[in-house]
Amino acid sequence: MSAALASVLLLVYLFLNTSFSFRFTERPGVPNYEMLAESFLSGQLHLKQPVDPSRLKAHDPLDPSLPYPYLMDGLIFNGKYYFQHEPLPAIFRVLSVKLTGTSYSTGSVVVLSVWLSFLSMGSIMWKIRQVVWPSSRVWVFYYVWAGFGISGPQLYLAGAPVVYNESMAMGCAFLLAGSYFLLRGLVDRRHTTMNFALSGILFGSSIGCRAELAIYPITFCFLYFAWSLTRGGEFWLRSKQLCVLAVPVSIFGTGLLTYNYLRFGSFFDFGRSHLMFPRYITYVHTILHGDYFSLRRIPFQLYHYLLALPAVTEKFPYLRYPFGDLIYGDVYIYLQLACSIFITTPLLLLCLVLPWYFKYLPKGRSLRLPAIACLLSSVTTLVMVSTTVGSLARYMSAFTPLLYVSVFGALVGIDHKLRPALDHSKGTIGILALLFAGQLFMGLLLGLTGVVQFPPPK
Repeated sequence: MSAALASVLLLVYLFLNTSFSFRFTERPGVPNYEMLAESFLSGQLHLKQPVDPSRLKAHDPLDPSLPYPYLMDGLIFNGKYYFQHEPLPAIFRVLSVKLTGTSYSTGSVVVLSVWLSFLSMGSIMWKIRQVVWPSSRVWVFYYVWAGFGISGPQLYLAGAPVVYNESMAMGCAFLLAGSYFLLRGLVDRRHTTMNFALSGILFGSSIGCRAELAIYPITFCFLYFAWSLTRGGEFWLRSKQLCVLAVPVSIFGTGLLTYNYLRFGSFFDFGRSHLMFPRYITYVHTILHGDYFSLRRIPFQLYHYLLALPAVTEKFPYLRYPFGDLIYGDVYIYLQLACSIFITTPLLLLCLVLPWYFKYLPKGRSLRLPAIACLLSSVTTLVMVSTTVGSLARYMSAFTPLLYVSVFGALVGIDHKLRPALDHSKGTIGILALLFAGQLFMGLLLGLTGVVQFPPPK
């Protein structure tokens, strides 16, 4: 059953990614990691594409209203183009060229990453079921696992084979794989050190793809250290495990900061102040006003990610994800296909009954620490991405995946409570069926929107 579900989801991801043709194509007019890989192979950090000479002579080369061509979403610094996104996906391409003589398409990486995220999520929940709820009904596992696979963030990443989704999809794949080995390190008595080391390497790799994903290992390390202080004689053993996890994360993080320094002369300059925006209003607020990150955006962004409704249209499917520029006083937000996660992914409504998870944790096999880490790191990541200039659909993939662990625990608790009352079970099954149907409908809607947003070349 697991193999069948994984196969079906792989076909769905391929179907969306290739715009129903099953042929991978690069999207025109959008930069890709092949450009950065070519630069690395040439021994340089800047891109090989030259900046238009007339643009360089202008007062501000970043001004998109100038009548000169430019590389969309490229960074211009000291007269050269640089790549916006984190470098690890390009390094894998370099290794592929060195080892095999060929590279690969953006779409193939996106599909593989999204599918591996799906497999890792299933592995995480099955391991939790084995350790904590071995007597729970298996349909609960498959219900939540399939719900994650067809969720809006997953299908949106799969449906648009572009550089933005490649970095996010690969980062999430490493994040969830790292979470699985971290879980094994916590609950298995064998190979503990190896599991923690693999977890650290995978967490570090996720940072090399998306810097904001560093919140997850940092949050866990902080909580694990605080918990170790309460364990008395186990403190030094726990500290050793923590070091095994933290060292590779620190190495990857240091490498990313060094990459920034070599490009822009500052460890913490990720290039956002040198970015070429195709929209003039975005350029004004983020470049001229220096407002790419702002704490003032947090309440407005949280509203869009948690409460905002999609737009209603007169044509099928009668719902449309919002898109446009919003200004609240002097706070600017670029809204792109993001609304309440409880609408785009209705299964996350089950997180609201999270107390069931803690109530039905068997004594002696508690996983409260990773449960709290999942919830706290997801919420922290949500707040962090809420400081950026845009409410974007792909950002939902940064803070929603591990929330499904909470959904799984909550649903196990609900099933445990209502199982004896058969007269209530039919109503519960009806509600869960509606939630799953909503998950599928909204997921496909967002996935197809991604296909339309980045159509293949004609």
